[in-house]
Amino acid sequence: MCQFTAEVKDALKSEGMEGCRRDLKSKRDEWKDVPLNVAVIGVSGVGVSSFINAIRGLTADDEGAAPVGVRETTNEARSYQHPDNPKLTFWDLSTGGTNLFPRHSYLSKIEVDRYDFFLLITGTRFTEDDTWLGREFRQRNKKFFFVRTKIGLDISNNQRSHPRTHNEEALLEKIRQSA
Repeated sequence: MCQFTAEVKDALKSEGMEGCRRDLKSKRDEWKDVPLNVAVIGVSGVGVSSFINAIRGLTADDEGAAPVGVRETTNEARSYQHPDNPKLTFWDLSTGGTNLFPRHSYLSKIEVDRYDFFLLITGTRFTEDDTWLGREFRQRNKKFFFVRTKIGLDISNNQRSHPRTHNEEALLEKIRQSA
C-alpha cells in the first residue's frame, strides 16, 4: 500500500470524514509550495513574451507584463511570477543559435540547470535549433514541451488559399503530425 493511501486511511480512522477531507485538501495544495522555474524559449517573433503574458492573464499594456514588440525585445533572461502562485516563475529567455547566443555557449549562458521545466515555442515549423535544444534537454534529463503558436493564422491562410477545399480538422491533424 502506498504511503498516501495509508495516510488517508489513518486520517479517516482517527478523525473521521472531516479529518480525511482536511488531509486530502492539504495534499491537493502541496504543489503550490514547491518552487518551479519554467523557461520559455523561442526565436524572435514566435510569441514567447505574449505567451507568458497570456498565461499570467495580462496584455502587453498591463503593468508588470513582459514587453512585446515587432522587433526582438528579449536580450537577457527576465522572470515573471504567476499571479496566483508566487512559487511559479516563468523565464523569458533569448533564443540560441544566433550571433549573440551561439549553440556552443548557449546552454551555459542561459544557466540551463537553474530551470525545472522548458517550453520550446515555435510560430510555424520546428527548426533544427528546436530539435537540437530538445536533444540537449533530453540528455540532461530536463522536462520540456514543444509549443506551436500562430495556428489560428495558419488556419486563416489555408482557408483563404483553399476556399472550396479547406478542412480545419484535417489541417490541424496535418500540423500535429508534422511536429
